[in-house]
Amino acid sequence: MPIERDQILLLRRILQSYIIEFNDRFKRLLSPAVHGFFPTPLKAYLTELHEALKSLQRLPEQQRDIEDRFAPVIRHAVIAERLAVANRVEQRRSRTIHPEMLEQLDAELMPYAALLNADWLQRAPSKSIPQLTEFIPVEFAEADLAKEQGPERPREYDEKFRILQAPGLFLYDLDRARKAAALRGISLAAAYVDIDHFKAFNTERGEPYVDRNVLPRFMRFIEAHVYTRGYAYRYGGDEYCILLNNVTEEEALASMDRLREGLGALTYEGTDRRTTVSVGVVVVRPDCHLTGSEIEQTAAKAKGFAKESGRNRVAAYATPFFRDVDLRITNG
Repeated sequence: MPIERDQILLLRRILQSYIIEFNDRFKRLLSPAVHGFFPTPLKAYLTELHEALKSLQRLPEQQRDIEDRFAPVIRHAVIAERLAVANRVEQRRSRTIHPEMLEQLDAELMPYAALLNADWLQRAPSKSIPQLTEFIPVEFAEADLAKEQGPERPREYDEKFRILQAPGLFLYDLDRARKAAALRGISLAAAYVDIDHFKAFNTERGEPYVDRNVLPRFMRFIEAHVYTRGYAYRYGGDEYCILLNNVTEEEALASMDRLREGLGALTYEGTDRRTTVSVGVVVVRPDCHLTGSEIEQTAAKAKGFAKESGRNRVAAYATPFFRDVDLRITNG
């Protein structure tokens, strides 16, 4: 698979960093169970990583092709490293407001964006890697994760209606759910929901009427829909986020389409107006390269696409790279 010449050095650095991190992590986690022993699946995976690195180091100046057999493992290393760098960048972004510094931080992610957009990487199949729970019981894996994350925050409801979760919990819950899902190699989904023509509804009937007769019923329906499956968060009068645990892409899209249909069928006292919604969905697989904030923003962008496509629709991405060209309407 062809690769740009100036990206070879970056790929070498990414693989070197990923190999060290992967090796150290499993040694640390497995050492309480077995000293001085590395299970065969881990040895095989590390061997594959080292062979991929050697293949990049051997590439002559005139040759710029990655062997097809190494593309999946290199793809996974790029995604894992990009996520780690993006999380560090986000933490540093929160500590400055200066435009030049913010631009410099954004520039750190540009080489990874170029790699993720590379044709060879997007065509490479997803790589199945050894999971921690293949080697130690879930109890101990969960205990190690709990030690890393600290005690769980108490639940908070939105201040106005006390029906849905407070918006400040969304990224916190997403991070915890994502790490728990990664232990098991499963996916989850985030959705952004927006009431269509809400401002017109508010203007026509007045905010007191909408707050008393519309929004509580609307939010109770959402809360019941996600009950035991995840959480819903009220961001404002017309915007909501939803987190669905342990769902495939098909299940997440079907669930959000049922929610769309159910909300559109609700009736409200004193009006014939209905509450249709536009929904954007992001399926978060174990190898997702986006940070929590980026997942939220990407779901919001999909919601905007649903609105621009005629409203009362569900939109999602056709590939796990979440490009604008990948956006599609999924309900019919």
